Amino acid sequence: MTPKERVLKTLNLEPVDKIPFVDWFDIQMQRDVAQAKGAPPDISDAEFATLIGMDAQCIFDKYLPPVFCETIKGSDGKDHLQGEGLIKSEKDLDKMVFLDPSDAGFYDEAKRFVDRCGKEDIASYAAFRTGMLNTVFSMGMLGFATSLHQNVSLVENIFDRYAEWTCTVLEKLQTLGFDFLMCFDDIAFNSGTMFSPATLRFLSLIFVLFWQKNYVDYS
Repeated sequence: MTPKERVLKTLNLEPVDKIPFVDWFDIQMQRDVAQAKGAPPDISDAEFATLIGMDAQCIFDKYLPPVFCETIKGSDGKDHLQGEGLIKSEKDLDKMVFLDPSDAGFYDEAKRFVDRCGKEDIASYAAFRTGMLNTVFSMGMLGFATSLHQNVSLVENIFDRYAEWTCTVLEKLQTLGFDFLMCFDDIAFNSGTMFSPATLRFLSLIFVLFWQKNYVDYS
């Protein structure tokens, strides 16, 4: 059974020869692991999956929605999305500038990725976020929490913009030959959830309703 067959059968709840190994490595970790195994550090995604026995490989950060906040440079020298949120009121909404999801060239990397995985018979998938945590970071935790009580329409407006962009990108990704798509987000600290389950259900409902209104054909 090939890795791709194993993943697809598992997703279809069919018997497989073993549990699929599916995980995600950031680029630096991927390079370190490849070097530790004697492979070139610039190994391709599909080659890396084959090297360590993974059954699927993910294109991760290319098609995630942006975050509109100040960044803080960490001890590792990298910028981290932990600064002040830039969207504090309706007058700041113009700061939410996204890449054009209708630009055909925007998906060239995804096409190459699917092609590479296909040649190695590795399952391919793309990861995306609905915009929930992006909304929190773009408003700042304090601004987000305050607006949930004092200006919930601002939260809805920001999240709608993320949902619209994400849904447009997803429509295109679904035509490129990916074997599956994965939606993820951070919802908790080690000590508990970032906000109440009721708020999480509220944000999830906004995304579902937006999707149904704009992308579901009931005819």
